[in-house]
Amino acid sequence: MVDAPSTPVPVTAFDAHHPPSNEIIDKCVHCGFCLPVCPTYVLWGQEMDSPRGRIYLMKLAAEGVATMTPQWVQHFDTCLGCMACMTACPSGVDYGKLIEATRSQIERNHPRSPFEKLYRRFLFAIFTRPDRLHLLRLPILAYQKSGLQSLVRSSGLLSLFPMQVQTMEALLPKLQASEHVPGLTAANGVKRRRVGLLLGCVQREFFPQINAATARVLAAEGCEVVAPQAQPCCGALMVHAGEEEGALALARKTIEAFERAAPRAQKFFPPNARTSPKFSPNSNRAPSGTRFACASHSRIPAIFSTLKASAPSLARCSQTFPAWNLPRSRKARSAAALPESTIWSNRMPLALWANAKLASSLL
Repeated sequence: MVDAPSTPVPVTAFDAHHPPSNEIIDKCVHCGFCLPVCPTYVLWGQEMDSPRGRIYLMKLAAEGVATMTPQWVQHFDTCLGCMACMTACPSGVDYGKLIEATRSQIERNHPRSPFEKLYRRFLFAIFTRPDRLHLLRLPILAYQKSGLQSLVRSSGLLSLFPMQVQTMEALLPKLQASEHVPGLTAANGVKRRRVGLLLGCVQREFFPQINAATARVLAAEGCEVVAPQAQPCCGALMVHAGEEEGALALARKTIEAFERAAPRAQKFFPPNARTSPKFSPNSNRAPSGTRFACASHSRIPAIFSTLKASAPSLARCSQTFPAWNLPRSRKARSAAALPESTIWSNRMPLALWANAKLASSLL
């Protein structure tokens, strides 16, 4: 008796847990519209440091032609994740999903050097902890106000440190006076909206004036602003760096913080979501019905239409907001049609869109 030939197992550099979508990869037609808007391609002029080149590397790895060598990984490590290529792409390639999935694959399947592991651990231990960033304010202020920063930069002392340290020092923002955003900011006049404000980690401590100004503008437009003081990092930094499990844990904590501060926000969850065995703080994935961000995502153009009508100077904000790629599913439409809407926003148009996309993709 002759055994039936076994089905060949496809060879790929990716594991089976959320690999980059071949469907999205195949949407890229290699037109090159992304090249002039990609900072790394403009800087270095290397094809593999462009979105088109990185997508080609993903395709090679998915087909088993390429492996995760240090050189292959470096092309993805240098991507800034700015997503400028997505607005330039005529085919609507969702590069954000591809780069996040690829980086998660890298962290699971590619061994980092001891220095890289230590450096990444330092970044995640500091920049995802607002409490630790708050402790850094005083020494940074002393470093800047005392003239020590000018002395260090003019003396060339920084050249003795690793390039990562030099880069962080060069990007160090000039700290200003801290502005506190209360947990609840009442609307001016008649309340028309209820808004949840993500304070961020670095922004909360190093750019607090942006959050404070956002809360004032929203309140002036008739929005009651809820900004839970106990909200942790939303997980964006970690998911963009490929640390999926850590990002999911932080996203769940952020959702719980907003639910405790604004119980009515639970209307975004279907009646059976609370009793579903899949919905648990310890579960790996929340059920699809808990995608509360879809409601805000579909209401974003309406928000900016209101702001545009009230303040013509804000007209340019609506132009920075991509109207395409908004959720059109039945769940998103039904959530957006709630009688009393709770709109979750962020501090800037692009950041608002990115955080809505992040939450809807994680949950």
